[in-house]
Amino acid sequence: MLSFNQNNLQGTIPHTFSSACRLKMINLGNNQLQGQLPRSLANCSSLVVLDLDNNLITDTFPSWLGTLHKLQALALGSNRLYGALPVEFGLGFPELRIIDLSNNKLTGTLSNQLFLNLHAMGVQQQSQSSYMVSTTITTMSGFTTVYHLEYYITIRYKGRETYDEHILTIFISLDLSNNEFVGFQTLLEI
Repeated sequence: MLSFNQNNLQGTIPHTFSSACRLKMINLGNNQLQGQLPRSLANCSSLVVLDLDNNLITDTFPSWLGTLHKLQALALGSNRLYGALPVEFGLGFPELRIIDLSNNKLTGTLSNQLFLNLHAMGVQQQSQSSYMVSTTITTMSGFTTVYHLEYYITIRYKGRETYDEHILTIFISLDLSNNEFVGFQTLLEI
């Protein structure tokens, strides 16, 4: 876990995430980070939560993050993202169910294909609610240690920002508000 949220960090996010990256959560939200998203983030194949909300990141939508097949939560709201969302937007994100792209400069026409590709946001059968958690067991010098990491993210709902320390596995959220989209196009019949 890498968490430096709300620290007034400035500059760019380093482009040094190696292929050995085993981070499951990166939270650099609520800082003053700028520039483009480092393409080396695609090396963090275990990433479940990426929260870069409320920074000064200037880039197009990072479709290349679709290579992160375990990613469940993506918060890029309140940045300076621009351009159109690609039609194949959800294809590379099989587990993505929390998306915040609000308060950016995204443009273009939204299509129903964009939403149909987000399979993890569909109806799911679950017998009980639980929280998003990662468990790691390590043994060193004959001692076993169990670590439980609860994922957290900042969620915006109707203009209010909430810091959610406990994310239910059944929680689904898509926020595209306050952008510059110009309409909706039906590409496939539902």
